[in-house]
Amino acid sequence: METKAPTSKNVRRTVQISNVTARPTAVTMSWIAIPISAPIPPCLSSLVAKFPRIDCLLARLTTVGGVYEATWGRAFSTLYDRLLAATEDAGLRELRRRTLAQASGQTIDIGAGTGANVGLFPEGLERLVLAEPDPHMTKRLRRKLAESGSSAELVQAPAERLPFEDSSFDTAVFTLVLCTVPDPAAALAEAARVLDPGGKLLFVEHVRAHDRGLAQWQDRLELPWKLFADGCRCNRDTVANIEASPLSIEEIEHGEMPKAPPLVRPLVWGGASVGAGGPQES
Repeated sequence: METKAPTSKNVRRTVQISNVTARPTAVTMSWIAIPISAPIPPCLSSLVAKFPRIDCLLARLTTVGGVYEATWGRAFSTLYDRLLAATEDAGLRELRRRTLAQASGQTIDIGAGTGANVGLFPEGLERLVLAEPDPHMTKRLRRKLAESGSSAELVQAPAERLPFEDSSFDTAVFTLVLCTVPDPAAALAEAARVLDPGGKLLFVEHVRAHDRGLAQWQDRLELPWKLFADGCRCNRDTVANIEASPLSIEEIEHGEMPKAPPLVRPLVWGGASVGAGGPQES
């Protein structure tokens, strides 16, 4: 895959994880295979027009809060590790490890989920805090910490409202989190707040596709995917959100999440810092 010649010390490049092909060719749904680079077929584009209550029904299902969390939200937390196991084994876990190797000093993992990053942080951190708001995820995370013997602190708190003073950490981490937080702008601002001046944000996130056809599918299926994946927005432009935040991207790489559905296959990882100047292409 071609890479442009660097134009500054900041790096932005495209790579490939594991042996996954550089560009998926189709979205497969049951017996239908639809090219992701093609426009949305008229038969599907007109589906909501023919059945306008479908979107209304999905919207209502995603807003019944307590009922959803007590049923599918709880089930999704239980199934999460198994749903992601093949992807982790195919390269995502190693990518997490390489990214987290840059953590230092006092570190906070924001949106730690069920604990996919437990055991992947480098040794010698002064302090490691895992913040997670979801009670079902937190239950599994607490169990994983106990089994691993980790001394990390567990805090049940949302990314948008971290219970820490300004400049408390040297490193903050988001891994597959910014797709799901209700307010990504607030979450990024909060990460910048708790980071020490010159502190670093490390991220691994699936993002909105550059491919127009796949991006259309992400937009069309955003609500059903959000309902299935406990709030995940498959079409969220996380790179743009980071660029618009108080943080500045220093390095970013683009690839694909191995053995993942096409909707969430586009992936970015890298680092950003507080007050480092704007991100630059290379």
